[in-house]
Amino acid sequence: MSNRRKRQIQNQQPQPKESRPFQFTAKETQPSKQLEATFEKEGEILSYTYQDWHLKFKGSDNLYPQTLAWAYRNAPTHRAIIESIVAMAKGNGLSFTKDGEPAKLFELSEQSQRFIANPSGQAMYDLNDLYEDLLRQWKIYGENWVYYKYSTVMGQRGWCVKYIDASKPRLLRKEPKAIITPFWRDIKNNNGNAYLKPGVNSKIYPIWDMMGAIPLDEEFITYKKRREPEYDIYGVPDYVACLKACVIEYMCDTYNQNRLENGFFADIFVTYFGSPPEGMGASEWLEYEYKKLKGAHNAGKPRILHAFDRDTAPQVDVINDGKDGEFLDAKKDAFDSIVRAHRFFPKLAGLSVSGELGGNQELMNMHRIVMGMVVIPNVQNPVLEQMNKILESLDMEFRVYVDNVSPIGLDDRIDPEKELTQNEKRAILICQNLTKMN
Repeated sequence: MSNRRKRQIQNQQPQPKESRPFQFTAKETQPSKQLEATFEKEGEILSYTYQDWHLKFKGSDNLYPQTLAWAYRNAPTHRAIIESIVAMAKGNGLSFTKDGEPAKLFELSEQSQRFIANPSGQAMYDLNDLYEDLLRQWKIYGENWVYYKYSTVMGQRGWCVKYIDASKPRLLRKEPKAIITPFWRDIKNNNGNAYLKPGVNSKIYPIWDMMGAIPLDEEFITYKKRREPEYDIYGVPDYVACLKACVIEYMCDTYNQNRLENGFFADIFVTYFGSPPEGMGASEWLEYEYKKLKGAHNAGKPRILHAFDRDTAPQVDVINDGKDGEFLDAKKDAFDSIVRAHRFFPKLAGLSVSGELGGNQELMNMHRIVMGMVVIPNVQNPVLEQMNKILESLDMEFRVYVDNVSPIGLDDRIDPEKELTQNEKRAILICQNLTKMN
């Protein structure tokens, strides 16, 4: 082969390109799911990060809070238990102390009464509503975000305090601030998304650590999270082990609904070949055979078929669907997993369990166990601690606590004949007669 031909072949072969470290450019609008792209070159590790905020989990779409909100909306057992725990943690509502002693609302200052009646500047939203929202946020997300602004509320200068839905904030990387936006399903990991434009679809607030002087001249937020092993930035809820079960419960319900809407529920197919008997039309013969085959009055009767020849022998195909049992078992396993992850008793959430009986004493024992092991230490105390820290930071004169009560009373054990006096019995009879007359 000539030297000229060799040079032509070499020129046609692809030449090795210079190896360069991977870089993200400002023009990229669809970055991959990986948070940190790490590449190795000549024994040196090069790392690149491209988000301005911390993701919920490395390598994720940054939609973990949205997943928690979805489970709360779509898994009925999960939602029932969360709402029951929130109701138990609310008790009789907030009570107040002043200088370490119990105090009535009218004993507090006018400024404190205004704040209790309307802490957020919203109509018909008092401090008990804020407490309930923080309880629910803490239980669903494992973290609470609170917004503060010193402004004019109801014609008076004072503090405006409201909760922030925990699906909206993300912590910035380089400074103690958080970006708030409801459009994370569109943004995901995209740092160049238009929804991130400050002041239009998102806002950035500084985070106050609740230490030192309170920043009166600006809007700010505070952040409290539940501690979880391996996760140091954001909070994780205590029921995290049952998230897959929530999806299974939703999918089982969706399967049943779709099957009812789109399913074909025939049990058997009967196909007749050939011509009908003499003297009968095709439709008359099929109606005659149908009456002999279907109906409750024919249940259990033997079906004897007589074929005049091979052409008139029916073909019978039986449809057996073995998936129903699998879906029922999956839904039961999901129910059990959700209950175990919440450390709850289904009966306290109004969820009946077959084979379980019990009276008020059993329910009261269940209530005491759940209150002592789940509600008070894991939900009520963290939120009350946060609320009292807020009140302390705002220099309020009062603090809050909750009177816990059992939802199961002992009224059914009281015999009115033994407990009421004769005059009390007469008063009841008089009231009953007056009610009938009216």
